[in-house]
Amino acid sequence: MGSACSTRCRKKAASAGDAEAVRWPHLSERLEQHRGGINCLALSEDHSLLVSGSEDGRVLLWSSQSTPVELLGTLSGHEGYVTHCTVHGNYVVTGSADGTVRKWSIVDAKCVHVFHGHGARVNRVLCTGDLVISTSHDKTARAWRFNADLDVQVTPLPDLS
Repeated sequence: MGSACSTRCRKKAASAGDAEAVRWPHLSERLEQHRGGINCLALSEDHSLLVSGSEDGRVLLWSSQSTPVELLGTLSGHEGYVTHCTVHGNYVVTGSADGTVRKWSIVDAKCVHVFHGHGARVNRVLCTGDLVISTSHDKTARAWRFNADLDVQVTPLPDLS
């Protein structure tokens, strides 16, 4: 189940792994435009944008201010399913089973950069300041500069099994 919530603005959304997401308090609203299960959700800092990533490899942008929720755009380009998404300023950053991290312009709904380096699916993505940090099934964490395809640091993760 993926979820995104904000207690400050009382906005919440959840997905159950199928092809739809639900926004509260409007439980009757279902986001059904994905063709596969929804793996991740994210809200923008100002809570105006809801982002959903799916098994279909697409990321959908939704206006969380309108009722009913309005589809604003579709981000396509990953060659595998989308595993994680986050919003950072005017950009969405996604990780995928294709091993890439992508930076998308919210304004243009286009991919503006692809970060390569992981040898397996990306598990999580985090943006902080001018860094994009990702973890992968290849047992590494990578950090890139937000505006360049430059590895700042690669850290092998311990095998805990």
